[in-house]
Amino acid sequence: MENSKKHIKFQPESDDFYSELRTEVMNHFKTKANSTFGNKAMYIKIVLFFMVFFLSYFSIFLLGNNPAYFAVIYSFIGIWGVFLGLNVGHDAAHNALFKTRKYNRWLLHVFDLIGTNSFNWKNRHVGAHHLYPNIMDFDSDIHSSDDHHRSI
Repeated sequence: MENSKKHIKFQPESDDFYSELRTEVMNHFKTKANSTFGNKAMYIKIVLFFMVFFLSYFSIFLLGNNPAYFAVIYSFIGIWGVFLGLNVGHDAAHNALFKTRKYNRWLLHVFDLIGTNSFNWKNRHVGAHHLYPNIMDFDSDIHSSDDHHRSI
């Protein structure tokens, strides 16, 4: 089924659930005196994630002549890249790390570093997954192609 031929239309909310939820969330941040953006702990986490990634990568040049080490560290870097993307890139795509969008855009390039196009990832994730969460044929995180249906 082709997405361009289908349209989803949501009925307006008949209650104030969303506005009340948003108010409660914002009140939580105000009463705890926390920002809705990243804090010191998050910035330390970002630095540590990058350090582990780059130290692992550069260790290949020092110890990569051992095939067993190379295989293990290469696998580790792949898995760590997912952590880096989901913990840093995801929040940057939502402009949640810094108040200044420019800094979020810089960290969004973590996807380019790990081999995923940051522009496409942001548009696909924010523009499809968050608009249509868990709706088959619309949520890009659960349906990526027609091959999905053939492989099940």
